[in-house]
Formats: sequence, structure tokens, C-alpha cells
Amino acid sequence: MILVVDDEPALVDVIRSVLTDEGHDMATANDGLAALEYLRDAPRPCLAILDLMMPRMNGWELRLAMLSEPSLADIPVAIVSAFAEGDMSSLRAAAVIQKPFHLAEIVELAERHCGRG
Repeated sequence: MILVVDDEPALVDVIRSVLTDEGHDMATANDGLAALEYLRDAPRPCLAILDLMMPRMNGWELRLAMLSEPSLADIPVAIVSAFAEGDMSSLRAAAVIQKPFHLAEIVELAERHCGRG
């Protein structure tokens, strides 16, 4: 299962559609707080795709919260954001992808961390 966390519904729908077509199970959250609640209560995702700029709890805050919880710290995270610049080493991301991106990059990430759907 792949978790997509982004506050842009159209983008979430496109990623969900592409990855579902590739055979992956999907879950979504529209902000970091909803994602953190989901991660604490639901099956562990093989990959989390996070935007950085979101309401309530942004992607930076979500990832730092994940890193502080041993059960969530090693979930592979891909940062997909228009603001994906500068030093992000503290986020320990598996990948950083600048928006706009090619959907093939997302499919490749899913295959690398989750196998073929």
C-alpha cells in the first residue's frame, strides 16, 4: 500500500489513478496531521509520498514526527514538492522530486519500494 499526502486533490487523483492502474493499493491524506493519524492506525505503507506545503501539519513536520516514532521512522518517504530545494538531509527521504514531475518517476518509485503492483 502506498500513502499519498498532498492537499491538491487533482494531483492526488492523478497519482492514485496511475498507481492503481499499475496494481498498487492506495491511501491518501490531505495534510500531515491526517496522515500521521492514518499511519498510527492503519497497515504500514511500503512508500509514503509527501508534499511539503500543506495546512495543519506540513510535510516537514510530518516527516520529523515519523522519524521520532520508531514504528514509523523507517517507512520510505518520497518528497514531491514545488519547494523541494535546499538541504533536506534531516528528512532522510528515499527520494526528492521537484514539481512538476513526470508520472514515470512516481511509478519507478513505487516499483523500487513496493515491487510491481
